[in-house]
Amino acid sequence: MPWFVFGFMVMVVLNSVLALPDSAREILVPAASVLLAMALAAMGLATDIGKLRAMGLRALALGAVGWVFITFVALGGVLLVSKAPPVPLDESVAGPRLPDRSSPREPRLIRWLRFDERKAATACLSEGRTDGEA
Repeated sequence: MPWFVFGFMVMVVLNSVLALPDSAREILVPAASVLLAMALAAMGLATDIGKLRAMGLRALALGAVGWVFITFVALGGVLLVSKAPPVPLDESVAGPRLPDRSSPREPRLIRWLRFDERKAATACLSEGRTDGEA
């Protein structure tokens, strides 16, 4: 496993466990994007086109099939998760909810998902249901 993948996983765990102040996030989020771009560029620059040509079309086809497979598995996972019923606001499998750490610099998709969750919960409560299904 490349060292940067290990570092990335460590940072994901730390970001999930620790409550970082917004000032630290303003520095770390762009730095993470730059470092990820550098790692991808380094992998691309280390690629030898001559060796890829020598491997032939069979290896290229295998890579393409793997890429399509991974794409559809990821898409299926996203669709499966998006169809799951929302968790009621007062309970979850992991216990009580943590305080909301959202900030104005939060990605738009995350803000949209949080809004959609609140909207579904509000709709359930207004109909007098507690099962969480909108």
